[in-house]
Amino acid sequence: MWMQPVVPLLALVATLTLFRVALLILYPADFATLTGSGIARAFFEGLRFDLSIAIQLLGVPLALILIPHPVARARAWQRICGWISFFSLFVAWLLGVANLVYFPDVRRHIGSDLANSWGSDWATLIKSALDYPLALGAFLAIIAALAYGWARVLARPAPAVAGGRAPWMKYALVVALLFFGWRGGFQRERLRSVDAFASGSAAAGYLAMNGPFSALHAIEDPGPIRLGMDLEASVRDFRSRFALDGESWVGPDAPLQRTPPPADTSATRRPNIVILVFESWDAIVTDALRGRAGLAPLGATPTFDGLINQGTLYSSFYSSGQRSLEGLTALLASFPTLPGIPYLGDETAGVQMSFLGELGSGLGYSTHMVRSAAKESFSLGSVAELAGFDTYAGAEDIVGRGSHTDAPSSKWGAWDFDTLRYMHEILAAEEDPFIALFFGSSSHTPFPSPGPDWRPFGTTTELDRFHNAIYYTDWALGQYLELAKEAEYYDDTIWIVTSDQGSRMVDEVMSPARFHIPALIFGPGVRAGVVDDQIASHMEILPTIIDLAEWPVSHSSFGESLMREREPRALLKAGALIMRIGRDGWLLHSRRERVGGEGDPAVLDVLEDRLLIETHVATELFYQNRIFRRP
Repeated sequence: MWMQPVVPLLALVATLTLFRVALLILYPADFATLTGSGIARAFFEGLRFDLSIAIQLLGVPLALILIPHPVARARAWQRICGWISFFSLFVAWLLGVANLVYFPDVRRHIGSDLANSWGSDWATLIKSALDYPLALGAFLAIIAALAYGWARVLARPAPAVAGGRAPWMKYALVVALLFFGWRGGFQRERLRSVDAFASGSAAAGYLAMNGPFSALHAIEDPGPIRLGMDLEASVRDFRSRFALDGESWVGPDAPLQRTPPPADTSATRRPNIVILVFESWDAIVTDALRGRAGLAPLGATPTFDGLINQGTLYSSFYSSGQRSLEGLTALLASFPTLPGIPYLGDETAGVQMSFLGELGSGLGYSTHMVRSAAKESFSLGSVAELAGFDTYAGAEDIVGRGSHTDAPSSKWGAWDFDTLRYMHEILAAEEDPFIALFFGSSSHTPFPSPGPDWRPFGTTTELDRFHNAIYYTDWALGQYLELAKEAEYYDDTIWIVTSDQGSRMVDEVMSPARFHIPALIFGPGVRAGVVDDQIASHMEILPTIIDLAEWPVSHSSFGESLMREREPRALLKAGALIMRIGRDGWLLHSRRERVGGEGDPAVLDVLEDRLLIETHVATELFYQNRIFRRP
């Protein structure tokens, strides 16, 4: 009676171990730093996470099946609990397979990305699954066969239950063991994803973790890890390092909020602001940056490379995360989406931040956000509304208006040039100064092509198709800028060209190279023909705009203007981890211990201290809603 119902639990734990073996075999480079004993320890530690998630999924039906009462032996009761167990197994297996497929994209387990789409963006989840039709079909066929076998097992009669007190005592012991197994042990706090990195090794942590635990705990959102530091001391340190000359801090209700020095407001018209964000552009595919790394030209970005003489190229620029919303939040609000802080959208509607669109609207700008993907994917409709954009458009507004190609539009949305042309039509008709944000999707996996004219690299490999996609988006950039010149708003505009994140094509496991992206600023007030090597990230964009355009606005920023002398730094989200990059090294941290990095010990000590202070300030002020106070 007691062993047979436990078989699904043991089977799931065994399956999760097999997924861990598959991860090690499929992606050996990610775990190359581990010794044999390190791998063994990671497998042993992983059993805690496997058992915890197995009990979380199967514990309730198992407890119901094992109740020592004749009612629990009824066939209907057993079948209901049995099919609940099978559905739980299906969820775990699905997440395990999805995690194996997803892992090489960002070199970490599926988690926050699934949580972001859960309940609000099923279309994106389905599109992502359909990228792998053979794997999906094989998985569903196996599940169907297992379901048939499961039905035959459940058709058998349940064993009789013994009377007396002994079965109930056994049952109480089993329930207690299930509870502590679900918690991951007898420690004070329940097991969390970040506990996988307790060894101090990122590779060991990723090997110990499993996909279902990472995904379901991200959906459940246990909240931030409290660092137990003195907030006032952290704020004082933050202010001492982030304030630029002439800025003044507003007050204790919003400790990050600052006001720039008085600016000349006599100009009759403020400059337009256009931010062009292309999907998954790496520094490694951009020839202007490849040359500085000693690599041969690729030829995928001739337009971008040709623009360098007009402005400033930031050669050490990093995305603020591995997902689009992490980069966009940093760009629109100069605030980091660190582990434990929810993505920008409906959940953060009550948290006050100084958003680009809202600040510009207060100065008389018209504000527009246009994307080539579906309007509501990744909840960007809510993001656009929160950020204060007057208008928001997506693929549904663009597809069907005529295209530059006969090729069907990508399943992710409209072609980038069609989207840019749509945005141009809006901007060309504007009489007021404007702010426009374009967010592309044509260079998103699976890297579609609008036709043979945009396939200079062939189509043999996925890397070839990726290079073609970058070549196309670079072409679209050039065509759009020609339209802007003809409409005569080109010279009156501050242009910012960058990427939302890096791509899966970067070979490095978890290092700054995975976050290294191009960033170019040109237009009024920007130095021309300059390559600036200072380390920076998306969080510098908003304060740079405020500085360049001389906006007399109060704002709360985690970044600083690139036009001023500043400490070179970047604070990035790396899945469940946080990375901080400095001039002389970089550090990867779990908020409890270091799990990777490069630099002298003294350098790493400074980086750790500043990473924890900045993480503490961001997390606590977010949850206290003390980031920004509107005038």
